[in-house]
Amino acid sequence: MKILVGVSNRHVHISKEHLEILFGKGYQLKILREIRQPSQYAAEETVTLLGKQDLQARIVGQLREKTQVEIMYSDQKKLGIKAPIKISGNLENTPGIKIKGPKGIISLENGVMIAEKHLHLSQEESKKLNLSNGSRVNLIHENGTRFNVIVRSGKYHLSEFHLDKDEAESLNIKTGDYVEIEY
Repeated sequence: MKILVGVSNRHVHISKEHLEILFGKGYQLKILREIRQPSQYAAEETVTLLGKQDLQARIVGQLREKTQVEIMYSDQKKLGIKAPIKISGNLENTPGIKIKGPKGIISLENGVMIAEKHLHLSQEESKKLNLSNGSRVNLIHENGTRFNVIVRSGKYHLSEFHLDKDEAESLNIKTGDYVEIEY
């Protein structure tokens, strides 16, 4: 089974409360483009991550219960923080950051991470491949690069291998490439 590659740049998943502080009461995100994962999209809106060097980050919708910031390895030095590699949503033992929008600034106590490489699969795809949420699987890229990654499976997932832009560029991998499960 060929699985699409999706290369991820730094981005922010935001809560309703924080969106309203940064953009104003009642603000609604505008969709720039749909992304492969169902109900998710790249928003038109960007925010500024405040650090030693300020960096722009796009918001990825839908709104989340908690705000989190996914950065790249190279962003750590620029921002002046050390971020752990984590699965999205696991905010435990992560540093915080200040985020600036057009209407305000928020200060996160935690939530900054480098996203761990992972394979999204729908529940049906997982069942067909005899995999489950949280299991690990070996993938091979069409250029021969091998990965051992965690599976993220659920109602709002479709097959796609995610890795960040820094790693993808170092391995000459781009969005739209393919990987296959190595048995």
